[in-house]
Amino acid sequence: MILGEREMRIMLKPVKKNTLPVFVIALVLLFGLGSIFPLAKADHHKKGFDFDTKKGAVNTSSDMDEEGYNKEGEPQYYVKDNLLDLTTFNGWRRYHAACHVCHGPEGRGSSYAPALRESLQFLSWDDFFAVTINGRDSTQGAQVGNVMPAFGDDPNVVGHLEDIYRYLKSMADGALQHPPPKRPKKLEMKDWPQHAKTRFEENRKK
Repeated sequence: MILGEREMRIMLKPVKKNTLPVFVIALVLLFGLGSIFPLAKADHHKKGFDFDTKKGAVNTSSDMDEEGYNKEGEPQYYVKDNLLDLTTFNGWRRYHAACHVCHGPEGRGSSYAPALRESLQFLSWDDFFAVTINGRDSTQGAQVGNVMPAFGDDPNVVGHLEDIYRYLKSMADGALQHPPPKRPKKLEMKDWPQHAKTRFEENRKK
């Protein structure tokens, strides 16, 4: 499995050539670049990348089943006031054990790996799964010179991939604001979705 054509087009969208009129360039030189960059930053936030605008957001998907998936079979997270259920919290732990060295703390990316908290605004669960398991090179959409290694044989990733997705998706949706999140407590269990309660009980019996 590889990325779909739509996602690859998004990630490989070419940078448009500078077609600014001469008078605009003159304005930049006259007033300085400092007055231009704030406008670009404001526009950047309007496009949905300001992750501090939805404080207290919760995933309240009405079609989440007792196993923690929606009707499309995608893993669902639960976040409320920066409190996570056990499965999403496990995703935070596993991400920082296996992924953050390249993709950065809080999924913000690095000079050689994309910001996953932004990528998951576009990538589906199936594409995320395929890229993580099989890896990706420049022939499949990765930047030239950068390679995403395959983690299909790494039990520390494969065995927790759904939880890692839950954690990253909660940030992509703006539900989780300021990692590290608060550690789940038994007192909050009454608010957890059923699949997280089941996971908690299974772990307690081990």
